[in-house]
Amino acid sequence: MRRVISVSVLLLLTVFSVAGSQQSQGSRPIGPIVYLSSQRLASESAIGKEGLNRILVLQKQKQEELRAKQVALEDLRRQIPLSSDAPTRQRLQEQEQRQQAELARAGAQAQADVQSLQRQTSNELRTKLRSVLDELLKGKDVKVALSSESVLWAAPELDVTDLALERLNAHAPGPALPKK
Repeated sequence: MRRVISVSVLLLLTVFSVAGSQQSQGSRPIGPIVYLSSQRLASESAIGKEGLNRILVLQKQKQEELRAKQVALEDLRRQIPLSSDAPTRQRLQEQEQRQQAELARAGAQAQADVQSLQRQTSNELRTKLRSVLDELLKGKDVKVALSSESVLWAAPELDVTDLALERLNAHAPGPALPKK
């Protein structure tokens, strides 16, 4: 009985000393598969925040352009019933149809422009993240890095999001100086 207790105590001391040495070195065990939160990387990294800001600015610009076209169309629609002669009414109705078609085209183009910028910023983040992961995981026995959004469950120590965020933000340029 004493021998079992001695072996158990020795085993516990060994486990705690190994765990303590890993924590004191600041390294976590990384397995052959790691995962990252792409949502966190996009919302918490400097490059992700900058990309989101660019998208929001473009969306606002496109909304203002569409709003101006919509106001012009509404003004024209108010003029149609007020016109007294048939040729003027006909001309205004044709102009209304052209403006309505232009508004629809502008709406579709605005949506395409925003989607294009979203793809571009996503590709920029992915490119930067790949170089960060190459550096971060160099010399480790990692075979695959997955997005946590597609992982149903994984041990928390396989999450390298914080490490990737630190590296992404460390490589980010400082805030841009305001233009004069």
